[in-house]
Formats: sequence, structure tokens, C-alpha cells
Amino acid sequence: MKIAVTIERADTNSAIDPHFGRCAWFCIVDTTDNSRALTDNSGGAAASHGAGIQAVQTIAEKGVEILVTGQLGPKATNALKAAGIRAYAMTDGTVDDALTKLQNEQLKRIA
Repeated sequence: MKIAVTIERADTNSAIDPHFGRCAWFCIVDTTDNSRALTDNSGGAAASHGAGIQAVQTIAEKGVEILVTGQLGPKATNALKAAGIRAYAMTDGTVDDALTKLQNEQLKRIA
């Protein structure tokens, strides 16, 4: 399974960026081998509109099934649902914190 976490900088244990569509980076964790990859979101972050939809496309292309982020707009929420990606809310902490809380079922699902 692949999990995407919105992050502030290009570091695989960066602090979480609470913004989805305009986050700087995604850290994508593959739980099958615990590998981590960084994905640049500068295209979505710089978009004049539709940043959330572009960000959904970016993570969907990477095979992401779960997203951890702070907040989502309605268009991004609908795009995530259409892509079959479940989203969970977390506004502070690091990637490691997000993974631990997700594993311990301590994160609220974003409907």
C-alpha cells in the first residue's frame, strides 16, 4: 500500500504541510518495503486554480491509496473519492508521526 503525506520540504521525515493542493512536496511511503520517495508538487502549488485536482492526479499516478493532510477543498475531496484515495486529517507533526497515528487508528477520516 502507498501512503502520501503532504510535507513542507524535500525531506522524507519533514513536517506536515496542512495544505493539500498547494503543499510543496509529498512523501510517498510504500508499506510493502517501507521505502519513501519524494514527489514535487510545484506544478499544483503554482497553479492559479485547480491545485487540488492537479495534486490528486499527481498522487494517483503514483498508486497512492491513502492521503494524510490537513485540509481539503470540495473539488479535491471529490477528485480523491473518484480516484479511490482515502484521506485522513493531521495538521502538525512529521511523516513518522503521521504513519504511527495512522497505524494506531488515531487519525480522523476526511469524508
